[in-house]
Amino acid sequence: MPFPEEESLAVSVGHYTSIGIRKIMYERVEPPYENCHWYTNLDMVEKNAYRNYFNMSVTQMTQSACYKTCLQKQTISRCGCAQPTIPFTGSSFTNVEWPDNPRVCDTVAAQSDISCVDNVTYAYKTGGLNCEENCPPTCLRLLFQA
Repeated sequence: MPFPEEESLAVSVGHYTSIGIRKIMYERVEPPYENCHWYTNLDMVEKNAYRNYFNMSVTQMTQSACYKTCLQKQTISRCGCAQPTIPFTGSSFTNVEWPDNPRVCDTVAAQSDISCVDNVTYAYKTGGLNCEENCPPTCLRLLFQA
C-alpha cells in the first residue's frame, strides 16, 4: 500500500519529465537475527484499515499501513472520535471500543478534539503508543524507487 505523503515524487504540470524507476526487493533475515514478520491474511484484516477501505482482497502489507491503523485505533480509544484522514471502518476496528455515537474528530473547531488528537499524534511520533511493537517490518518488501 503506497502512501504518497511518505514515498512520492513531485512532478510539475506543463513540463516534460523523464523519470527512471527501479524495482527493489528487500528480504530481511528472520528472527532471532532481525525483527521482521511474515504477515498473514489475519494480520492484514486486523492491522491494515486500508485493505477494507479500498475493498482490496489482495494487498501488500506495509509497516506504514499498520502504523496508521495503530494511530487510528489509539485516537478512537483515547479521544472517542476518528481522525478524518485515516480509514476507521471495517474489520480492523471490531475490537476497538467506540462511544455510542461514532464520529470523526472535529480538528478545525472543537478545541477538545484538537487537543486530544494532537496529544495522541505526539505520543505516536515519539513512540508512546507502542506501534513499533505491534507493527514490525515485513520480512519481504517490494519497493519502487525513482
